[in-house]
Amino acid sequence: MTEGSSITLVCPSGKKLGSIVFASYGTPTGSLLDFEAGACDAPTTLEVVAAACFGQPSCTLSASNEAFGDPCLGTFKAMSVEAQCVGATDTLVGGSVGQDQTLTLECPPSQKISLVAFASYGTPKGTPGTYTTGWCDAASSISVVQGLCAGQSSCSIPAGDATFGDPCIGTYKSLSVAVECADVYSVRRLRRS
Repeated sequence: MTEGSSITLVCPSGKKLGSIVFASYGTPTGSLLDFEAGACDAPTTLEVVAAACFGQPSCTLSASNEAFGDPCLGTFKAMSVEAQCVGATDTLVGGSVGQDQTLTLECPPSQKISLVAFASYGTPKGTPGTYTTGWCDAASSISVVQGLCAGQSSCSIPAGDATFGDPCIGTYKSLSVAVECADVYSVRRLRRS
């Protein structure tokens, strides 16, 4: 969407906006599922979008300097947003730990982990719902977490090079993970398909 316009994100009935996968106000490039931030990028875009939209069935966003600040004076800007819709009863659970610690995730009673929305071992940034990968990221992060956690009511993930490999030798790393917990019935239904 271009500067001065607005967009409404709407989930299907019975769903709500979960993880904000990508958000950039400035000069983003690409298309849905393949967005990238451009040279001009308002640093608070992800946080502003998450605050307005997370957990809502829909939200309206305005691509404006008033909402996000002006990241590049004199440049015509645009905004790209990608979000996931999740079941209305689904719960986002997440956390971060430093290298050589263990991250434990636990779903509410009667729910199990149905989706790994984000996982990064390296230099991730943000909070659950707004996590982004940093300059260092183990490519195996999501698959490792899926293997340890999918279908479980809780799981413990060792944040170390032995688990994920060493994506950036000599750098202190951390692990950030966000998972969706769904009702047990929903998880069973997902497994059959």
